[in-house]
Amino acid sequence: MFNPRVLFLVKRRNLTYTPPFGLLYSAAFVADLLHRHHIDAKVVQVTDGNDIDKEVVNFNPTHVIIEALWATPAKVRELLNLPRHANRTWVIRLHSKPSFLAMEGMAMEWLAELAELSKKHHNLRLSANNESANDEYSQVFRVPFLFLPNYYSLGNRKPLSQHRDSLHIGCFGAMRPLKNHLPQAFGAIMYANRKGVPLNFYINSTRIEQHAEPVFKNLRALFAAQPKHKLVEVPWMAHDDFLKFILNMDLGLQVSFSDSFNIVTADFASTGVPIVVSPEIFWMPDMFKANPTDAEDISCKLELADRLPRFFSRFAMRRGLRKYNIVSEFSWLRFIKRKQ
Repeated sequence: MFNPRVLFLVKRRNLTYTPPFGLLYSAAFVADLLHRHHIDAKVVQVTDGNDIDKEVVNFNPTHVIIEALWATPAKVRELLNLPRHANRTWVIRLHSKPSFLAMEGMAMEWLAELAELSKKHHNLRLSANNESANDEYSQVFRVPFLFLPNYYSLGNRKPLSQHRDSLHIGCFGAMRPLKNHLPQAFGAIMYANRKGVPLNFYINSTRIEQHAEPVFKNLRALFAAQPKHKLVEVPWMAHDDFLKFILNMDLGLQVSFSDSFNIVTADFASTGVPIVVSPEIFWMPDMFKANPTDAEDISCKLELADRLPRFFSRFAMRRGLRKYNIVSEFSWLRFIKRKQ
């Protein structure tokens, strides 16, 4: 009888970084899903590629999922050539569309090398967590990419009462150019002005990545020129703390230029706090989607989301997430349970 064991490997961000991050949660949610189906799964953070062999030997998995593009093709080749790993399935699982990978200087070079490796080693597979990205990578690199989506464990928290004399909007997550923070701030200010209340616009200020320093500087300058409105900078938080924190929000924003899933949106959907997103976050209901280049559209969608009954928003968002989870569960179980 085939008894799969799955090891998820996530690169540690740095030796002093304490709060977990999205990639780690993504792997943990899938591991929890597999546990519920009585499949042994483990998530391990490693410092670099040199830790991979040790962790794999210790756990002895049938499947090794390397989360995101950080293991060098040379290291992957070395691991594939070791006889003790010959019967394992190795997966390099991408969490970014090509537009995001364009910010990583080595991405296309490494993917091309890994694609060639997968042609020579039947036990190496490449994967993406987004169906359209999966298809694009498959066509360009001429190897079949696996579709292994995210999974999100829904909780039962409910939002607190809405604020009446102010507006609290959370635009959380790592700050990167393609996350599109500035137009979202414009849309939030425009809606607050129309509503006639002061705005508290929340961001995470401790994860400035992919040369987003000018974005951060411009956000501060924008709100410095808005005496009625306030930019609230909050640190990165552990997931449970973050879920409790967003219960105090009136609305959320994730109108990004590119996204493959977006855990922050899932957090808002899980708690029932309405959130306006871009069409990139395809699993959300259309009524919550705005044009990422149109601040007026973002503003109008915020107003719509704010006016909708909270029970309806909660139902619609969680329904979209549940439908996504069904597809994800089927995809993972079909792959893991199939004897290689």
